[in-house]
Amino acid sequence: MYSNCSKSILKSVVFAFLLLISLVVSANAAIVTVDDDGVAELRIGYQPSTHQLAHMTAMEKGWWAEDLAPFGVETVNEFEFQTGSPEMQAMLAGDLDVAYVDVVPAINGLASGLDAKIVAGVQTQGSSLVLHQGVSYDSPEDLKGMKIATFPPGTIQDILFKNWLIKNGLDPKNDLAIVAMGPGDAKAAIAAYQVDGVFLPHPFPSLIESEGHGRTVMESGEIMPDHACCVLLISGKLIRENPELVERIVKTHIKATEYNSEHMDTAAETFVTKTGLDVEIVDESLSNWDGEWIHDPYLILDSTIYFTQILYESGYIHYPLTAEDVFELSFYEKNPYGILDISSAPSAASVYLDGTYKGVTPITLQNIPVGSHAVKITKSGYNEITKTVSIRSDENSYVFESLQAAASEEVVVEPVKEVVDSGKTIKINSNPSGADVYINGDYKGVTPLHEAECEE
Repeated sequence: MYSNCSKSILKSVVFAFLLLISLVVSANAAIVTVDDDGVAELRIGYQPSTHQLAHMTAMEKGWWAEDLAPFGVETVNEFEFQTGSPEMQAMLAGDLDVAYVDVVPAINGLASGLDAKIVAGVQTQGSSLVLHQGVSYDSPEDLKGMKIATFPPGTIQDILFKNWLIKNGLDPKNDLAIVAMGPGDAKAAIAAYQVDGVFLPHPFPSLIESEGHGRTVMESGEIMPDHACCVLLISGKLIRENPELVERIVKTHIKATEYNSEHMDTAAETFVTKTGLDVEIVDESLSNWDGEWIHDPYLILDSTIYFTQILYESGYIHYPLTAEDVFELSFYEKNPYGILDISSAPSAASVYLDGTYKGVTPITLQNIPVGSHAVKITKSGYNEITKTVSIRSDENSYVFESLQAAASEEVVVEPVKEVVDSGKTIKINSNPSGADVYINGDYKGVTPLHEAECEE
C-alpha cells in the first residue's frame, strides 16, 4: 500500500509525464500542420470547349507541372465536367482547388457559401444560337413555339438566352420550350430533329453546322457585347495558405492564354488531341466564333457584377454579390506588366507603340501592360514594318527587324520660286515624302524641302 505522501509524489510524476506527452504530441501536430500547408496534388476542373483552351495548353505542354513544381506540387490532376454546375458542386465538396468554369455557376457557388475567388478572366462571348436549316428566322419573335436546347439553369448560356428573350418581349416559360442539356446531348437532339435549335458554346455550333444539321443565326456577343463567359476560380484555402503558388498559377494561365492567341493553329491541334474532334472543324470554329481568350479580370468585372444582379432578380441567389465578394485581383495586379526590347538593322529607326512615338532603336520599353500591342518601326529610305507583339507578365519580350531598303523614289524638283544673292532657293518634293536630299553631294535634309540653296 502507498502512503498518502507516496500517492502525492506518484500523482505528481504521472501529471508531469502526461504533460510531457502532451507537449510532444502538440509539437508533432504543429509539424504536421506545417507540412499540410504544402500542396502535393493540385486538382483542376474544366469543361471540354474551346473557351477553356488555356488550361488544355498548359496541361499538354507540361507547364502546370513545370511551373508549379518549385512550390511543392508533385501532381496536377484534371477533372472534366460537361457543364459548370456539377463542377461547382465538386468544388463545394472540396474536390477541386482550381476551376476553369463559366461565370454564372461560379457566382451561384459563391452565393451558396463556396470559399473561392475569381483571380483572372479566361474568355468572353463565344456561344451561338443554331437553328435547323429548314426553320425560318428573321427576329426573336420567330422563336415562338420552338423547342431550344441549351445548358441547364444556372449557367451562362441559360441566363443569357432567357434574359435576351425577356428583353425581346418573349416569355421563356410559355412562348417556347427551353430544354436543359449538355453539349453532347444537345448536338444529338438537333441532329435527330428532337429540338428546333440549340444555344451552345463553341466549338459545338461549328460542329453542328459541319454535319449539315443547322445554321448560326445569332452570336452571344449580339446579346451582350464583351460579356464575361469563363473565369479562373481558385479556392479560398489555397489563396490564404499558398499565395505564392496562386500567383504562379495566374502567371501560367496568362502564358497559356497569350500562347494560344499567338499560335491559333497549335491551339486547335491541342484541342483536337484532347477531344478527338476534326481539326478543320476546330479551325473553322476559332475563325468564326465571336469569342476572345483573355486573362485580365478587369475586362469582365462589370459584366460579372451585372450577372449577379440578374441572378438575384431571377431568384437564383438570395442577394446580389459585390466585386469584393467575387474577385481577388491582387494576384493579377502583382505582375500586370512586362518589358519590350526593340532593335533593328540598321539602327536609329523610329519606334511607335500603339501609335505613340517611343524613341529610336535599340530601345528598351519598361512597364508595358500585359497583352497584345502594335509596334511600328520606320526609317527613311526603308520599308515600314508593323507587327503585333504579346507582352507577358513579368517577362522580357524581344523584337528584332532587319529593315529592307525601299524602292528608289523619284524626286520632282519644282521650278525656281525665288532667286537670292549668290544662288537660287528652290522647293523640292517627293512622293512619298521623307526622301533624303543631296545637292552636289552635300546633304540638305528630307523632303518636303522648301529652302534648298543651289549655287549658280
